[in-house]
Amino acid sequence: MTNDVQWEKPTGGSSQEAYGAADIFNASDLSASDGDWLKKHEVALSKGCPPPLTTFEAANLPPSLMMEIQRAGFPSPSPIQAASWAPALQGMDVVGIAKTGSGKTLGFLAPAFVKILRERKPPQQGPSTLCLAPTRELATQIQVECNKFGQSSGISSSCVYGGAPKSQQLGDIRRGVHIIIATPGRLNDFLESRQVSLHQVSYVVMDEADRMLDMGFEPQIRKIMSNVPRGFQSLMYTATWPKDVRRLAAEFQRSPHQITIGNANEKLTANTSIDQRIIVLQNPMDRDHHLIQSINTLPPGSRVLIFCSTKRTCDQLCRA
Repeated sequence: MTNDVQWEKPTGGSSQEAYGAADIFNASDLSASDGDWLKKHEVALSKGCPPPLTTFEAANLPPSLMMEIQRAGFPSPSPIQAASWAPALQGMDVVGIAKTGSGKTLGFLAPAFVKILRERKPPQQGPSTLCLAPTRELATQIQVECNKFGQSSGISSSCVYGGAPKSQQLGDIRRGVHIIIATPGRLNDFLESRQVSLHQVSYVVMDEADRMLDMGFEPQIRKIMSNVPRGFQSLMYTATWPKDVRRLAAEFQRSPHQITIGNANEKLTANTSIDQRIIVLQNPMDRDHHLIQSINTLPPGSRVLIFCSTKRTCDQLCRA
């Protein structure tokens, strides 16, 4: 179902009012077609979760965001996007259990953009959306997606992480951004020194929550959340669903709708939808040659993401 929504019209009140839930669709029992879709994509929803928005038309996203989605060439929402948007666009809390590569980034960014465009809070007074990630690499990947899909909407972001100069990160925030994407350690440093305020934040994302806890960030997460005003909407994404992640969700979320892609209880494995090849080299000195050969076989215009074990290796590879 699609309706005409006045995206430029600011609204106030609760999260659900700010999203204009009635403008999107009325939650109802799952239809037979919904059930078939869930079965086909191995999606499990908690009781009472709204039906998935399996088309972009059903999600009724702002035209500026839809323009970027069409430019990216996406034919339809991924399973985690379709299932996440249904409750998130109504201001509800969400727990998404899905492996890396599922498209979850746009799953939590699209509702954030909608909320930002509706509430129209001045970014100069502080960010209204906070996204926590365990590593610098993931944080920067999220910002790349944020810039790509948010540019036509005029949505700005700042990426905050350790190992980089604080002055530039603080400068971006002080000039005014809608979204802060941060690793817990660096953001906690800024909060303790009172250089950053989260008093306007009403939408919080914890991406790869299980990994953040594995890395020992729970104390920093708790300190950060204590600086966010009550009543915020929370979306948590995790590849596994152990007790410590469940405890974190129970503490910081309100009756979240749980979305599971695949089996949450199975041993964590690589995403089978991603083609993986392992090349074993007898001589490590042959690595760069084989890597360049592999890249040269890709179609023109292909994008390549290379992970290295150290900064030194990254520098050496750039010079190769």
